[in-house]
Amino acid sequence: MLKVMVTEGIEDSWKQLSLEMLVTVAENAPAMVRKHSKYLPRIVTQGLQFMLEVEDDPDWLTADNTEADDDNSSNAIAGETSLDRLANALGGKAILPHIIANIPQMFQSEDWHYRHAALMAISAVGEGCVKQMEPILGEVVGA
Repeated sequence: MLKVMVTEGIEDSWKQLSLEMLVTVAENAPAMVRKHSKYLPRIVTQGLQFMLEVEDDPDWLTADNTEADDDNSSNAIAGETSLDRLANALGGKAILPHIIANIPQMFQSEDWHYRHAALMAISAVGEGCVKQMEPILGEVVGA
């Protein structure tokens, strides 16, 4: 499944489906996933990579539309929801170290996509990692 997510030329829907399968396994067998945690860094990194694929809307600044975006099929949304679900299923001790390993360099990027994904990732894992994140949040965001 990890190969499907990173292979060029595969449709996004297949990549999202493979991520969905891995997250579902984590939700239904969290102890097993924690035991075989060598895959967690790759899953988290891929979720973050998906979050980078948010589309730039040149009319965003001047748009009058206050309704939420209904496009739930994007890789960015799939990545964000996967991190949220993983954090809730596995807890902060399992997920937060992998988030923290990636966030500082994302905040340092000149590309707004990286900074946006970093902030959204912190927001997405906040509920599942609240105990572990509270003491270090200032350090993470200030990096």
